[in-house]
Amino acid sequence: MAKGEVDAQQELEDAFEAKDLDGFKRAITRGAQPNLSSKRDDDNQMTIFEKALSTRGRRTFIEACLNAGCDPNYVNPNLNKAAIHYTIDSWRTHNLSELVNRPNVKVDVDRKYEGETALSR
Repeated sequence: MAKGEVDAQQELEDAFEAKDLDGFKRAITRGAQPNLSSKRDDDNQMTIFEKALSTRGRRTFIEACLNAGCDPNYVNPNLNKAAIHYTIDSWRTHNLSELVNRPNVKVDVDRKYEGETALSR
């Protein structure tokens, strides 16, 4: 990753924490990738996309991530946890709605995590 991309990645993380949607989008246009793991120790190596999905009030950040190419059927390879399960963690229907109501996309709502589908949790 080039220096400008590293700075953009930090800008993305900072903008997310500050709830700065314009800064978040600007970082993406500068090369930041919301599907990369965070470098912050307290984030448990979550990606910004995972954090957006699982954080209350971040529907517009989810939209920006999806518009930047994040997969609505993303599955964390270490946890086997799908994007839809992260939205359920947020306890916000707006986050879930943003994920499942994308045009021309079918989200796998039947995918199981810890023995349950997201909608049965």
